Amino acid sequence: MRLTVLGTSAAFPGKNSACSGYLIQHDGKNLVMDLGSGVLANLQGFIEMGEIDGVMISHLHADHFVDLYLLQVYLEVVGGKTPVPLFLPPGGIERVNSVKPRTKDKFHVAFKATEWEPETGYEVGGLQIETAPTVHAEPTVAMRVTAAGRSLTYTADTGPSENIEALAQDTDLLVAESSWTDRPEDAAVGHLTAGEAGKMATAAGAKRLMLTHFWPGSDTRIAARLANETYKGEVLIAKEGKSIDV
Repeated sequence: MRLTVLGTSAAFPGKNSACSGYLIQHDGKNLVMDLGSGVLANLQGFIEMGEIDGVMISHLHADHFVDLYLLQVYLEVVGGKTPVPLFLPPGGIERVNSVKPRTKDKFHVAFKATEWEPETGYEVGGLQIETAPTVHAEPTVAMRVTAAGRSLTYTADTGPSENIEALAQDTDLLVAESSWTDRPEDAAVGHLTAGEAGKMATAAGAKRLMLTHFWPGSDTRIAARLANETYKGEVLIAKEGKSIDV
């Protein structure tokens, strides 16, 4: 199983970067987790948009899903493996279509949409997906993806969470949000500092930790150092275009 980072920015895209998005590949299948602004542009450096076998949206904050609209246009105009299995939060089908109501019928041609339920399992092309609710302002799920005995767990947006620690037990790679180095007094609800991400990796017994979802302009070297104070395993920094085998 291979993970490729397509976007790492929190809230809005930083300079020369995209918002949240990740490509997981195994046995010729392509799963995309989150489709924030700019993700589709980076995706095309690795596969064509029509080669996506499934899309899992963790939650409906703009930095995690807005490129879904552009993927729909591509599938309508160019085509691909339609309908693409699409997993959205509860109420997500109506909410997504409310922005473009005139294309509602085309949405169901491009996508086979399912509204996920936390703590429910799904499958895309042999990739097994387990979910757990996170601590966030919007209904959000973390995801554990397993194939051929290997696993990676993506926290999505969250504050400290025992649910995610349980989901990620003994995972080979924990991809954890790290929005802050030091938490601002007015910090948004449901985000982690780098040190908290390290604590989560330690509690889960994760083999490796990858920090992501950085506030634009953050010093990722400081984030890595702080994570290593609470987690003694290997700490990786997510960067657009970075691929690793899990």
